Amino acid sequence: MTNTALQIPPPKLVVKADEELKRAIQKSLTSNKCESVAAILSRDGFGSLLSILPYIKFDLTRSHTRIPIICNDTYTVHLSSWTPGKQSPISDQGDSHCWMKVIVGSVTETRFHIDSNRITREREMILSEGDTTFIRKTQLHQLSSSNSEEGALTLHICSPPMTSTKLYMENESVKKVVLNRVTFDQL
Repeated sequence: MTNTALQIPPPKLVVKADEELKRAIQKSLTSNKCESVAAILSRDGFGSLLSILPYIKFDLTRSHTRIPIICNDTYTVHLSSWTPGKQSPISDQGDSHCWMKVIVGSVTETRFHIDSNRITREREMILSEGDTTFIRKTQLHQLSSSNSEEGALTLHICSPPMTSTKLYMENESVKKVVLNRVTFDQL
């Protein structure tokens, strides 16, 4: 994968962290700990509003847009713009692990598990500006803007690059799973 989909150069802080991000991702995936990538995401300025401004795109007809910032063979960095009052479908991360940082606003993340071949809620948490979280590739979750009148922005690092996810229906049989090819929106 290359970053040719965009004409806008990636934010300097993200590019400066490229090699460091690759090492941190490798360390996280081999040690089963996510702290090293979360530490990079938590740095002042990483994913600052000013640096991501060119990638913000809201579409009020959808739960969120996903704009790529960096795409390479190790990871993707993308910005999601969350529409107020809408939520994503319940999904897994495909074959990818995902680190997420809330840049603006707050999002509600609901995690689910499969219990007796059915999808059930596990827990719900509200993540505010500056908060980070880690979603393992096998984790089912759903995201939405926490405020019904204001949107939110989240920065995601997915490794390996996310190519597909599975979509689930709450309280439904696991057999009702839809394979979803991950696509990025264009500016």
